[in-house]
Amino acid sequence: MSVPSCATAIGDALRLAAQNLPDAGHRVVVLITDGVNNAGADPIQAAQWLGQHRVPVYTVGIGTQQGGLIPGTNDEATIDEDALRQYAEASGGAYARAENAVQLHDALARLARLTTVRNQEIDASLPLALAGGGLMLCAFVTGLATGRYP
Repeated sequence: MSVPSCATAIGDALRLAAQNLPDAGHRVVVLITDGVNNAGADPIQAAQWLGQHRVPVYTVGIGTQQGGLIPGTNDEATIDEDALRQYAEASGGAYARAENAVQLHDALARLARLTTVRNQEIDASLPLALAGGGLMLCAFVTGLATGRYP
């Protein structure tokens, strides 16, 4: 069993997410973390880059304000909500907080409703009917011009 390194590279994670996204279509990044960045690239710059490419970052802060010890270490677990709000705002996303499993489930359900592309039925009968009528008229006129109709 390995001991955790206690290093969180949020900027690197955002860059990796950007590299794995498709080039087009509806794209979002969901970042679930305590928000404490202590290694790697600047997460604000990564979030801004994603925002410029129309990829919002939705952040979910996990943890409590009371903190506690990270299992297997003597390091205090905290939550940096200001940073998480900044990452979301820099990219055009939103921030949510979860202190327990129920709140995490609710936050993810809200994000699913926000980020899901909705298929919507569109009534195309009038344009198709007009196009069909125009095509029939062209066929009739062509028939008259070529002498096929008396």
